[in-house]
Amino acid sequence: MSPHDYMVEGERLLLEALERLQQQEWAGAAATAQVAVAFSQAALARDQVVPVPIEVPEAERLDLPVWCGQCISPKSRLIEKAGGDYVMRCPDCHPMMVEVLEDEGEAAVQVR
Repeated sequence: MSPHDYMVEGERLLLEALERLQQQEWAGAAATAQVAVAFSQAALARDQVVPVPIEVPEAERLDLPVWCGQCISPKSRLIEKAGGDYVMRCPDCHPMMVEVLEDEGEAAVQVR
């Protein structure tokens, strides 16, 4: 998880704690708030320990297939299914779903 992910989860938990306070669930609100604080502290610690994204050596990087343009974004390469209830890897361009093979100058796609 990135520091941003920890902060987003912490904020979500704080909103949940607020709802519990409004419902007079004192113990549940306190516990949820403590977990939210832990997520905020984890975000800060994560940012201090790993302040910048780790660079992957060029030799270990995957050659990405061309983005199909049909999925959510070229970064995620996920598609929505069941009316947006869940997402899955794009079968056309997610690097874990397709393997581009060079065969006599032509690219062939093989689904894994």
